[in-house]
Amino acid sequence: MLKIPIASRATSICLIVLLLLTISAHPAYALDPDQILLLVNKNVPESQKLAEFYKTARNIPDGRICAINIPGGEEIPFDTYENAVVPAVRDFLHDNKLDTKIKCIVTFFGLPLRIAARNPSPDEKHELTQVHTDQADTLRQIRAEVSQLEDLAHKEAADFHPAPGDDLIKLAARWDAALHTVGQAHVADAQERIKLTNSAFDSADKMIGPGGILRRFSLPALPEEKRHDLETNHKQIEAGLEEAQRLQTKRADSMSRDRLRTLVRANQGLLNYAVLLEAQSSYLEPADTTASFENELTLLWAGYYPRARWLPNPLNIHVPPGHYPQTLMTARLDAPIPQKVRDMILAGLAAERDGLKGKIVLDSRGIAATGKDAAYGTYGWYDQTIRNLANILRDKTNLKVMHDDNPDVLRPNTARDVAIYCGWYSVRKYVPACTFNPGAVGFHIASYELVSLHSPDETGWCAGLINDGVVATLGPVAEPYLHSFPQADEFFPLLFTGKLTLAEVYWKTTPFTSWMQTLIGDPLYTPYKKNPAIKVEDLPAPLQAAFKTPATHPAD
Repeated sequence: MLKIPIASRATSICLIVLLLLTISAHPAYALDPDQILLLVNKNVPESQKLAEFYKTARNIPDGRICAINIPGGEEIPFDTYENAVVPAVRDFLHDNKLDTKIKCIVTFFGLPLRIAARNPSPDEKHELTQVHTDQADTLRQIRAEVSQLEDLAHKEAADFHPAPGDDLIKLAARWDAALHTVGQAHVADAQERIKLTNSAFDSADKMIGPGGILRRFSLPALPEEKRHDLETNHKQIEAGLEEAQRLQTKRADSMSRDRLRTLVRANQGLLNYAVLLEAQSSYLEPADTTASFENELTLLWAGYYPRARWLPNPLNIHVPPGHYPQTLMTARLDAPIPQKVRDMILAGLAAERDGLKGKIVLDSRGIAATGKDAAYGTYGWYDQTIRNLANILRDKTNLKVMHDDNPDVLRPNTARDVAIYCGWYSVRKYVPACTFNPGAVGFHIASYELVSLHSPDETGWCAGLINDGVVATLGPVAEPYLHSFPQADEFFPLLFTGKLTLAEVYWKTTPFTSWMQTLIGDPLYTPYKKNPAIKVEDLPAPLQAAFKTPATHPAD
């Protein structure tokens, strides 16, 4: 059953993302062959062969095939992904000086579809318990320090009143406000002024540590004794900060996690230590950690981030520019058999060259988007996105549209000469309703449609659509919740402009990373490049934003 949304992750993630992850703004577009990495399984010969085929077909530069050493199969253990996949891909990119060049990773036949849920060892369970204990103790210390500094701030400024809130983010803001008030206090007596300054820096030493003080304050502004200590230990503090940064990339190693806790506690104070503990706690939690291989791979460069459920996709057009985990695009070139992958690549190239032709088939269910059924993530809401798409196409294009708004799924052999399909809802029971033209694109909204792709008796829609000639589709590797699918009235209109590649269309419209959905198809495929079906200026205003140059913000 395709479920509607429930809560994802704690609001404190915002602080974790801000302080602990590799961060960046929305990346620039458009995608080209020089920005692509091809990822294969060195233990599956066809994986490498298909990558070579695609490399030649799309003129991907030499030195862009990364072969990783993992077992075959459609599921990979969590620990294998962390220890054998992530470091190997990072090292390949770093060694080949591709760290900043690669914007999209293409995975191939032979790589797993799904990362299994974390199965923590007894030692990891013990570590998680200890981290929880340290979290509680650290939060108590922070509350006490905030309260003490706020009392001092109120003493120096009678109009100072603490803001409400007792979670970590609000405590950090309260302490910062109190520190600012104390720092701005006018004290005539020199000895009292020195005493007040020392109290402020004593608090800063506890809350942000010597590393934080070095980053936040200029040395001449510090009290003489503290300035001398920092000058004496400057190199040691900087070395500790640099080591801590490196250790964030070794999140899967328990000794590295322990060493990182020690360094942050010593050099970066209670606030950063609390953030680290929350990040490690979220990383170690086993619940709801199953994910699509590709959807997790988008966060290749991230340090610690919560693995339970999903994170918002910062490439999505509705996510405002800002600081987020560095996020790559991904796409998968895979099919029930290797030859079908070659067929998909070639059919896409031909359709791109000649222009994709054929009718649009839309199969909504007649669920009115009214009352509760109009809310985001409900059946009525998604059904309306298909009806919206039909209206856009009729109003703004000359495409032939067949739209069925009845509850039942279209019957077999309903439509011929089909270029685009979108419909629902038949869970893992593919219905061959369409005869597809070469280069067709389509997806079916339902759960578990990519649980398997290679099983001989697979009945899901991803395998069925590919076998019947679709060259680009998408689907979930487990229960995804309805709101994880790209909206029909966003994905397809962007595709019809012919201005964006398949990967860009998908990543501008898919809502989440670290979750269940996978895009299958050539990421560079642009089916309406030759004959755009809709003008950018005819799109709804929110979709036009997909073509604006994104604002840039330097990483902190």
